[in-house]
Amino acid sequence: MKKKVVSLLLVTTMVASLAAGCGDSSSSGDGTEKTGKKVETVDDGHTLTAWAWDPNFNIPALKAAAEDYKKNVDPDFVLNIEEQSGSSDIETAITTAGSAGDYSTLPDIVLFQDHYFRQYHTNYPDAWVSANDADVKWDDFSQEKLSFSTIDEEHFGFPC
Repeated sequence: MKKKVVSLLLVTTMVASLAAGCGDSSSSGDGTEKTGKKVETVDDGHTLTAWAWDPNFNIPALKAAAEDYKKNVDPDFVLNIEEQSGSSDIETAITTAGSAGDYSTLPDIVLFQDHYFRQYHTNYPDAWVSANDADVKWDDFSQEKLSFSTIDEEHFGFPC
């Protein structure tokens, strides 16, 4: 059984790199899934689900990244974006899933405030997957932003 892959803080140019390394993915694309519900998955290697909350910034950025990845890497790629009411809903869902030890309620990608990452990684280390193998120029990010999601020289997220 594949482990649910959770990542955070994706920037538009980074979602494509993460998509290449993820296994589990969601088949839900209607945007009606809310935090706390079991996320149905398909293992087609082309589909991911992301939770985001800002229809003016995060969601358009994810859509642009998905289109770029579909155009330049995988023509069958689908990114299901499920809009949440705020970062706090995502943070609550991570805490609830982690406390229960059941990450099936979480999507492949979550966006939340970067200052929470170390706490989540410490409390729920099995919820995260390394992004070190992603084709990313880590030096292009500020070291301060990278410090939030880098633990023991291993990257677990993408700052924005």
